[in-house]
Amino acid sequence: MAIAKDPPHPNAAKLLVDFLTSEEGAPIYSEMLGSVSLNPRVANVARCNRDMAKAGIKWSPLPTEFQPDEWVKIAEDTWRKILGR
Repeated sequence: MAIAKDPPHPNAAKLLVDFLTSEEGAPIYSEMLGSVSLNPRVANVARCNRDMAKAGIKWSPLPTEFQPDEWVKIAEDTWRKILGR
């Protein structure tokens, strides 16, 4: 997660990130994204995680060694272009 450099309400932005990474907020964030939660404390309560487990689908995050720096740069550049940054 990231917070804008100079948000109009920095404390509110920090509180939002704090909530979305908490045991209560992470499942909500996961459902908003429609993806599994990587937070091991909430993996059993996030709907996507439960649905995948019911379907017998096992998943794990992609190890960092399979994410070369040049791919990260391409992704960052792409998002900057999309966001006009």
